Amino acid sequence: MKKNFGLKINNKELAAWLFLAFNVELDKVDRIIFMLNEDDLNEEHVVEKLKYDYVFITENVLATEEIFISEYQYRYNEWVKKYSAFTKKEINYLKKLGVPKEVFDLNDANQGNQINSPERLAAKIKGYVKGQDHVIDTLSVPFFQHYLSKLGDYDLNFKTPSLIIGPTGVGKSEIIRRFCDVIGCKFFRINTSDVTPSSWRGLSIGQSIASQLGNPNEVSSLQYAVLVIHELDKVVTQNCRITSDASTDFSHDFQRDLMRLFETNHNLRVEYGIGCDGKPEIYEIPISKMLIVFDGCFNGLEDIVKKRLNVNVRKSVGFNTEVNKKNEKQEYLKHVTGEDLITFGLMPELVGRLSGNLCVANKLTSDAIYDIITSAKENVLQSHVDYCSKFFNTKIAFEEDALRYISDMAYESGLGFRNVKTLLSSALNKFYYTLKPNQKSRVKKVVIDKKYIVEQLKSK
Repeated sequence: MKKNFGLKINNKELAAWLFLAFNVELDKVDRIIFMLNEDDLNEEHVVEKLKYDYVFITENVLATEEIFISEYQYRYNEWVKKYSAFTKKEINYLKKLGVPKEVFDLNDANQGNQINSPERLAAKIKGYVKGQDHVIDTLSVPFFQHYLSKLGDYDLNFKTPSLIIGPTGVGKSEIIRRFCDVIGCKFFRINTSDVTPSSWRGLSIGQSIASQLGNPNEVSSLQYAVLVIHELDKVVTQNCRITSDASTDFSHDFQRDLMRLFETNHNLRVEYGIGCDGKPEIYEIPISKMLIVFDGCFNGLEDIVKKRLNVNVRKSVGFNTEVNKKNEKQEYLKHVTGEDLITFGLMPELVGRLSGNLCVANKLTSDAIYDIITSAKENVLQSHVDYCSKFFNTKIAFEEDALRYISDMAYESGLGFRNVKTLLSSALNKFYYTLKPNQKSRVKKVVIDKKYIVEQLKSK
């Protein structure tokens, strides 16, 4: 039987789409080939399904060319390991189907779009997230090391977990999500408020992961996944001791459970699906293959830092007034240490493993929020512009002072950039209600000014 793209299959088109259907794991590719050779599947139907999956993936998952190239470079490397490298004719065939040539340009001279250093990886993330360069630079090292580990299919024993501290709405989750998108790793977010220690009733970490899996085929994506422990600060209940019937401390027990994530030979047990015996299938994933990131707002931590630095935060009059005003503008979390985290309530053993890669996210200023709205890739403002253009043949534009007003409102709300989406939707709700389809070939133009934004938000 003739081989196409390293597969024992005569249909060249089908073999190409099996490669392009990114959601089809390589083990599943083997199963499809077997069923096709046994005439259990119809080739035309399989091709149509694979084409549909490819369109969905490129439009909704691999939304940018950079992410597309990164993901398919990884898939090509994995494909070559299992099957064989593509011939020049096969590569040209894929290029005709729309695959960028950079996917196969693995020479040093053609690595402009490849992730070949932490600096290059950080540059990609900064295109999406603004105002957090220090956090991105710090995280680019462990994420790049994890990326290399994934590509080479080996463990890096010196990989360390990271902790991101910062107020709500500054982009902590967005930074992690973008890193995972670019390096092609699935991430699972574990909310500490949803899981409990092993000796308590409730969801375990493994069960929380299982609830996020879409289908059994995704179990394989757990290898080299990024495990995000969200809102680590909620583990600590300050000034309140929660105990079980055995009078054990919930916070202490939970932190002891988290400590197991740092054990070299520890396997994460995930029960998913039902086996032939009617019992849940148990998958054991080596924790050493995963990258672990913690995050949290840590409200009250800044006061602990101030107290350690002996900063007088009380209101005063006279000569000290200007000094205190200056102090209030400083971000004292920048000076946080492991000692402060222990005072906050975290166990010294846990802090010892986290403080080596600790980064504090900036509080977003009004100018930073404006910068995100106007210059970040795939920003919420562009979504509104695309909506009007696609469905109403209308081009909307925002005057600068209108967007400045939105930025100021988001900043004053204390929710950071998280509130921008709500403010824009509220301000444009009436406009969308009255917007009618424009059937004319000529594009209709609408300018949104500050006066309109102010009126709409005041009426809410």
